[in-house]
Amino acid sequence: MHQVMMLQHWASQITLCTDGALTLSEETRALYARHNITIIETPLTALQGTDGHLECLVFADGRTLTAQTLFIMPHSVHRTPFAAALGCAMTEQNRIQVDALGRTTVAGVYAAGDAASMARSVAQAVAQGSMAGAGINYDLIQADFR
Repeated sequence: MHQVMMLQHWASQITLCTDGALTLSEETRALYARHNITIIETPLTALQGTDGHLECLVFADGRTLTAQTLFIMPHSVHRTPFAAALGCAMTEQNRIQVDALGRTTVAGVYAAGDAASMARSVAQAVAQGSMAGAGINYDLIQADFR
């Protein structure tokens, strides 16, 4: 979980709350322990605060954790099997596998943005779309030149 590593640059105290949905390897647990990262695997049931400011997290077992900031890592699932139905290879993160020009593993099929990247950024999606457009143009020119 690269987010945990990145957060160490912004916070001196980090608690990873898995909500009971994540299995961490012993190696990862040891790494986090070396960096004083607390792990709570109990499901989260509520967030409490006043005037829109977070004050604490409440867990299913009744425990609470005082907190002023909460970062979340939502799990996203593409709701269409379109790419897989076309035969496109998928990554371990359930994204469409592409090369630098947006080409998938199926000739003539290109992908960019959230469908092909873990980045959740409009700017990156635009850049990837631009590269895919360049890839399409290049491939069409190559096909015509033969």
